[in-house]
Amino acid sequence: MLEQIIAKKRELIKTLPAQFERQEKLTRGFYQALKDGKEQTGVGLIAEIKRASPSKGDLALGMDILSQAKLYESGGADTISVLTETPFFKGTNQDLQVVKAVTNIPVLRKDFIIDERQIFESASIGADAILLIAAVLDGKQIEAYTKIANDLGLDVLVEVHNLEELEDVLAYSSPRLLGVNNRDLKTFQTSLSVTEQLVKHIPKDCFVVSESGIHKKQDVEQVVQAGADAMLVGEHLVTNGSPTETIPQLKEGAIHATYVKYCGLRSSEDVKNAYLSGANGLGFVFANSKRQVRAMDVAEWMKDGPYAFCETFAVLVNPIEEDVHELLETVDFDVLQFHGEETVSFIKDIQKKTEKHVVKALRHDRNTLDLMSAYAPVVDGFIVDAGTKTERGGTGQTFDWKKAPTYIHFAKQLNVPLYIAGGVHEHNVPQLLEMQPDGIDVSSGIETEGKKDDSKMKSIMRQVGDYATVLSGS
Repeated sequence: MLEQIIAKKRELIKTLPAQFERQEKLTRGFYQALKDGKEQTGVGLIAEIKRASPSKGDLALGMDILSQAKLYESGGADTISVLTETPFFKGTNQDLQVVKAVTNIPVLRKDFIIDERQIFESASIGADAILLIAAVLDGKQIEAYTKIANDLGLDVLVEVHNLEELEDVLAYSSPRLLGVNNRDLKTFQTSLSVTEQLVKHIPKDCFVVSESGIHKKQDVEQVVQAGADAMLVGEHLVTNGSPTETIPQLKEGAIHATYVKYCGLRSSEDVKNAYLSGANGLGFVFANSKRQVRAMDVAEWMKDGPYAFCETFAVLVNPIEEDVHELLETVDFDVLQFHGEETVSFIKDIQKKTEKHVVKALRHDRNTLDLMSAYAPVVDGFIVDAGTKTERGGTGQTFDWKKAPTYIHFAKQLNVPLYIAGGVHEHNVPQLLEMQPDGIDVSSGIETEGKKDDSKMKSIMRQVGDYATVLSGS
């Protein structure tokens, strides 16, 4: 089917004029609108105007484009995508022009662009952004077309479906907006696992849009937890009820319970209790500490699992590369958590060789924000801890939480999750949750007389769950 679409598109392109007149109106920032949407609600949303598709046939041929666009905007869509391909999707350039005229949010022209004249045409009809599809363009063409579009003031959403396409795109350019199409354009089969798999290979400075196959709040939760920053929803919005109700419901999928990591676990019982309490992460300290454990012991404790729904963290301080590899041979940890003065180059190298997620712990200090900026390109998360000059963490002391919102906001700008640690316990968790960090890291706060306390673990998880319920309005 894709071959047929492109063949027909080549025929139609022959009728395009050599030049187009550019509208005088300034473009609306498509990328910025999605970024703002994520910061405000946890996920950006592109609502699509879609009359038909080759896979589903006619969806909404009689759609009132003007009313639908207004409903999208009033419902909370950050941007709108308009199908302008006619033979197979029944869209037109006029549809885009109507949407642009009656809304105040940015508009994406969604079409099969295979000729640079189409980019100039997109600008002339008022598009704020265009779609470039790696299934029909190679990396070099995408680089060239992106430059043309940017010179015209247009943002570009580059779309990939598999690792081969992604690698080809990244070999030539660094798109700031990268769409992952969960639908195979050759078979039209859809799976959200495509987003889950590809996000792992996408540079952290890319803003990721998960496209197709999103129909319910749980779908949004799935792709957001995988690492998507925004979603594109079409079919569901044009065929199901009122967008003013559906869009807020979908965005609720980005409101998830705060991630909870219990650290400094020292026995099989600790691991089991942390898991049963509902914790998301299990932390084991391999640095010199009163909570230090041996890899062989952790391997033995984990045999009592499986602990399939928990991530495991190896907490390390200034390790040498050989020690990291040796540790992973004994226990296949999900996350490497560095608490020392590990350099950016060291972390980048370790991440590449081990293919593990990396979290960098930073002590609350005057230069914490600068360090966050430096490490952001190579880490998957930050932990901001109280710490002292002699102790890296687990001191039971809080830092000045008046600074916490600044760290949380800055981390969102960097697009890196941030966890708060240091003196977190069942009595101050409500205060911390109000600041909405991505996660909390607790060690001494779940201990009584130096031993992990099951009741304190459950108390914290109960409060986290209650707060998530309040946020979602359910």
